[in-house]
Amino acid sequence: MRDIRDYTEYFFIGAFLVLAYLTFLLIRPFFSPIVLSLFLVYLFHPIHVRLKKRIGSGLLSAALITIAVMIITVIPLFILVNLLVKEAFVLYETVNIDTFSSFLANLGSTQLASYIPAIIDKGVVALTSAITNFILTVPEKIVGIFIIILGLFFGLKEGDKLIEKIELFLPVKKDYREKIISKFIDTMDSVVYGSILVGILEGIVATIGFFIFGVSTPLLWGFITAVFALLPFVGPMAIWLPLSLFLYFTGHQTSAIGLAIYSALFLTLLLDNVLKHYFISRKGKIHPLISLLGVLGGIGLFGITGIVLGPFLLTLFILVVEFAFGGRNEIKG
Repeated sequence: MRDIRDYTEYFFIGAFLVLAYLTFLLIRPFFSPIVLSLFLVYLFHPIHVRLKKRIGSGLLSAALITIAVMIITVIPLFILVNLLVKEAFVLYETVNIDTFSSFLANLGSTQLASYIPAIIDKGVVALTSAITNFILTVPEKIVGIFIIILGLFFGLKEGDKLIEKIELFLPVKKDYREKIISKFIDTMDSVVYGSILVGILEGIVATIGFFIFGVSTPLLWGFITAVFALLPFVGPMAIWLPLSLFLYFTGHQTSAIGLAIYSALFLTLLLDNVLKHYFISRKGKIHPLISLLGVLGGIGLFGITGIVLGPFLLTLFILVVEFAFGGRNEIKG
């Protein structure tokens, strides 16, 4: 008869799996705020390290950075959302169906022009539904912001200890452990610097250009440009080129040419091709196809947090495959 101690390991494995699943169910409603707080911790950790050395207190450093982030991001974010909603309604009120139809007819898309009224009606319904959903989920978003703030504070304060524990629990040799940590840092650098920060900068530059050359609701179109800038192989050209063509075929040739030159030079050439590729090649070294699939699949699976999680999970999967087939006998320490 087998000793009960023989089943101890299986018991703990089963208990771990059950508790891990229940914990996942517990935190699932707050998954996005938790991921965003971890992203902010990663972004501001270098500042925290320098500030902690200067003032001699990790607690005070974490508190100061958290308060600064609240002032710099949360308050302007509410203002930005308010302005975007207003500009969305302005765009709907000022849109001219005949102008759109004429524009598409000039491009040779007469059949598509006939569908414009139905397309606009569906777009308005979708916009109204999105705004209504946003208003109804305001309490949930307030809770999410509170979790992000707490996560940022405690992540900065206790982050070093947490990283040390994670490194100790990884069941791999030290060399592989360092490769995993290094790959994580490379991936995060690529996403943070090469995609998100450059994308935000592209949105700001695009908004300035749209304002200068007379595009209606420039802030809204700048925000959309920043979103498209996150997608490899797509980029801001997907927005500024149609807007330039629209201006040209609606009688604003000078503004159209100016916007096209401005956008091609600053958005596509300098920011999207030079600066973004610099960060990706120097920081992340992630293949553009992996980044594209990760972002698109991540957004579909995790929502906005998929911008960070998607590329990271794909890269981590490739790394595990390399370890499994390249050094299967050396992984376990």
